[in-house]
Amino acid sequence: RESGAKIIYISTDYIFNGEKKEPYLPDDLPDPLNEYGNSKLLGEFHIEKMLKGEDYLIIRTAWLFGLGGKNFVKGILEAADRGEPLRVVNDQIGSPTYTMDLAEAISHLIQCQAKGIVHATNQGYCSRYQLAQEILRQTGRENVELIPISSTETGRPAPRPAYSVLDNNAYIALTQKPLPAWQDALRRYLESEGYVWK
Repeated sequence: RESGAKIIYISTDYIFNGEKKEPYLPDDLPDPLNEYGNSKLLGEFHIEKMLKGEDYLIIRTAWLFGLGGKNFVKGILEAADRGEPLRVVNDQIGSPTYTMDLAEAISHLIQCQAKGIVHATNQGYCSRYQLAQEILRQTGRENVELIPISSTETGRPAPRPAYSVLDNNAYIALTQKPLPAWQDALRRYLESEGYVWK
């Protein structure tokens, strides 16, 4: 604020409770189900309070995968290569997003001097089970046993929203450049990581 710099804060689809049946708009009421979502929402509130009327941009995104570190895609492939049956939830719906595409989206938003809250994810949506199916298909691992399960069967203590698809129309209106489909993003990520057909 003192230097006149623009603040960009990366937030998440997990600020929503997942009860909506259509993509979440930037001005939809947040209601996080877990501490991760709550902490990101508190970050949003802090930015808005500190910089009210000034130059800030909150970008909400979802289901990230990319180079380095752990992510869902890498986890599926590692488990598949160990020969394990894969048990993947089929009742959580969202938009897988490649970090390289998100970085480009952030650059476009900076160039068009966007402000406020904008959603940015790869186009389309799927369940985590469907994402796992596509990962196995694109890497020639369709012989791996893939079992759909419910969220309650995972035994994870932190609840996750059942539906957290974000509406990207504000981003598209600002940049005129929708992000690629998540299937294409997945293909490019797999190629960049050197995953090959088996």
